[in-house]
Amino acid sequence: MEYEDPLFQERFGNNIGKPCYKFWRRRSPCKGCVSEKARKSKKPESKEETARDGKTYLMTSIPIRRNGRWSTVEIIKDVTEAKVGLDILQIIASSLDIRRVYNLISLELKKVIEFDRMSMTVLDEMGEGTVETFVLTKGYRHTELKEGTHYPLSGSLLEKLMHTRAPVLVDDTLTPVVETDRVLLREGIRSRFSFPLEYKGQIIGSLNFGSKRPGSFKESHARLLNHIAPQLAIAVENTRLFRKIKDSEERYRTLVDSFPHLFFTRKKEGAFSLLSPSVKTITGYRPQEFYACSTLMDSLIYPEDAGRVKAELAVVWDGSSPSSRNLEYRISHKEGRTVWLSQDSYPVRDPRGKIVCLECLCRDITEAKKIEEVKDNLMRDVTHELKTPLAKMEMTLQLFERVLTEGRETDGEKRRQIYHTLFNNLYRLKHSVQNILDLSSLESGHVKLKKEDVALKEVLTSAIREVEEEAGQKALKLLVSLPEEIPPLLGDREKLSHAVMNLLDNSIKYTDKGAVTISARVLPGQVEVTVSDTGRGMEKALLDRVFERFVQESPAFVGSGIGLSLCKKILEGHGGKIWAESEGKNKGAIFHFTLPVAASKEKN
Repeated sequence: MEYEDPLFQERFGNNIGKPCYKFWRRRSPCKGCVSEKARKSKKPESKEETARDGKTYLMTSIPIRRNGRWSTVEIIKDVTEAKVGLDILQIIASSLDIRRVYNLISLELKKVIEFDRMSMTVLDEMGEGTVETFVLTKGYRHTELKEGTHYPLSGSLLEKLMHTRAPVLVDDTLTPVVETDRVLLREGIRSRFSFPLEYKGQIIGSLNFGSKRPGSFKESHARLLNHIAPQLAIAVENTRLFRKIKDSEERYRTLVDSFPHLFFTRKKEGAFSLLSPSVKTITGYRPQEFYACSTLMDSLIYPEDAGRVKAELAVVWDGSSPSSRNLEYRISHKEGRTVWLSQDSYPVRDPRGKIVCLECLCRDITEAKKIEEVKDNLMRDVTHELKTPLAKMEMTLQLFERVLTEGRETDGEKRRQIYHTLFNNLYRLKHSVQNILDLSSLESGHVKLKKEDVALKEVLTSAIREVEEEAGQKALKLLVSLPEEIPPLLGDREKLSHAVMNLLDNSIKYTDKGAVTISARVLPGQVEVTVSDTGRGMEKALLDRVFERFVQESPAFVGSGIGLSLCKKILEGHGGKIWAESEGKNKGAIFHFTLPVAASKEKN
């Protein structure tokens, strides 16, 4: 290693001059070394590794050439928490044995949360107003609240969770919040953290942590539990449900028979082991016909959808994915009509962990699809209806400008200002309508992107000239930093120009003072463009949603809220990516996007 930033040294110590494999807890060079791979491929490479601190990191190696030789810049991101979250979700989906699931989850959570005691409590089904310590894990002998213990709901932490519906932190049990704090204090527990388990809007239990040190838990621990608690609550409820089902096969059959949606279990070779009677309503075929012919269901799926359905279910069968949710496809009803289905599929494993079948739930969403089609048609019709009056307004304003220039000089400037105000608002309305049309066309697949050589630098400079006046009216600086040469792209010049214009327009619209900056840099195989501003910024929670349709940071601005969504569609259609960064409100925003360069030009 030649250089380490202060944050790296603070966490891992000084490794300068040492082989990088020492950092990854290895005695010899790593097999499939990502740095070596990046130097050979001359493009960024990524790989997950475990470091000396036992945590999992995503290491991205970016090759650079200095003084005639290739080296790499390493960007390391801690993904331990994310990996633990994914592993836990897979564990929950892998088994109906809640105790086994709980034991595996406790081992995973130990990697990111330090605790001496972990338990799961549930509302007792047998006794009203009581709580049961359902399962318990601890690292010491003395126990006051044992597994299977029943105690009153009144005065318990679960009762508080049911009222607040939010996690509860007890920094020190010497200052008890509920009665059970005093009980656990006798075990030596000094701080507690409990997270509610909610199922269908009802608090059914809680996941609890205890530590022998005061103040051990933080609100940040709730972030991980936010992802796993809903699935764990479902697992708890499923355990109860299947326990009841095992007690009475007839009750189970009644439940399945009365279910309005299609429920079935299917083995890998295609044979059905269970089909709800609703299959007759949804497909037109009787359950016996599916039992007799294991390929009947597959033959009903539209050929255009069959490959996608097969591919998504394949990753559930091989264990790569814990489940398949909301898989939409079309089938042909026996009467010839089209039926849209939305399918959820979950693997069922035997005691050895092997997947033996899939449990699938299919909902008939045909009516919902019809409504969605009507909505899309309505949007298209409305935008087309708006274009004609907009064109007339534009022509009228242009004529009005010529009349104004021939008027009196004393009030000509004032009238010209009125004209510019009207024209700018007209331009923005016209721009919004065009955005809606373009987005609808791209989403419907009716418009295909052109594939021709595009000089990206010309696209960027042209877009900058287009917004100079708008930026000047707000006294904003427009800063430009572009390299001398940018490799040509293969794409649709008009659509790319539209995307860049939308990004610049967005930054100018949400910046009241300061500057908007556009820059670019050439990376191996691609070009990265950045548009940044000193404007209003956005909360970090909005960063993942900012490219969704009709999502706006503030309703105070006129606009359709689809400009950034259109940018994403256009750039992804060119094989690119776009993402946003912001430190928060009033701290500006940064938008990056990458586009691949034309292959032939890159080789030259």
